[in-house]
Amino acid sequence: MFTTIVVPLDLEPGGDRALPVAAALARTAGVGLELVTISSPNLDEGSDLHELRRRAAEYADPARPAATYVLHDNDPAAALIAFLADRPGALVVMGTRARGRLGELLLGSVSEELLTHTQHPVLVVGPHAGVEHLSGSPTLVAGVDASDVSAALLPTLVTWRESFGGATPWLVEVLPVPREPADPIDVAESADVHRVAATFARKGLDAEWEVTHAKHPADALMDFADRVEDDAVIAVASVRWTDPHHAHRTSVARRLAHEAHHPVLVVPADPARVMAAR
Repeated sequence: MFTTIVVPLDLEPGGDRALPVAAALARTAGVGLELVTISSPNLDEGSDLHELRRRAAEYADPARPAATYVLHDNDPAAALIAFLADRPGALVVMGTRARGRLGELLLGSVSEELLTHTQHPVLVVGPHAGVEHLSGSPTLVAGVDASDVSAALLPTLVTWRESFGGATPWLVEVLPVPREPADPIDVAESADVHRVAATFARKGLDAEWEVTHAKHPADALMDFADRVEDDAVIAVASVRWTDPHHAHRTSVARRLAHEAHHPVLVVPADPARVMAAR
């Protein structure tokens, strides 16, 4: 199970969208909620601590008060990564404003840097994610394929189910739009998700599965999650978001985080780690 839920906050207007989600998950799992913000090294932390405690009182379970931390560092992402290093069982839940490519290049983004370098799963609550119907036991809709990258999802999905329960998760494989209605190659490839589901079941995760078609996988996953129910979380493994050269700017995970109507669980998938675990 997850041992804690960490919520990085910038204390700016509109920056609290992740708090209702994190609080609901913490109550379901019976784990602590930790609210964290970053301040410059020489600034007094009094006002920041006051704001964190106000949010903690508003959102946390009174029976399990949230912990609050003000970290002092000129590099917010590095400070968060160091903080998380002492919490190997943490789930990170954070909001993102999705500035767009140019805005991130000019202004930087803590969420981008954290997702590039962390090995923790991160639940991203994007600007279009509707959280008013999200319970503490949302349904997982996981994008998978036959690659080793999909295997990186399994431990996190199992931990998620152990922590939050919920309806049986969905494994969704997105294939290209078929050239012909009965394309034999398409039929053969559609068996991949069945094999992934069988492998996951042998390792402790029973799931429904589905094959869908789209020009872009993100479109299909967003559409499927919208059709499943309001109470859903999209889950994807991300190789590109672990790339410090920013190839993730064209990744499926990044587009989902910026555009989906549901929170997106991003699981870092370093190919070397995936192969070593096999």
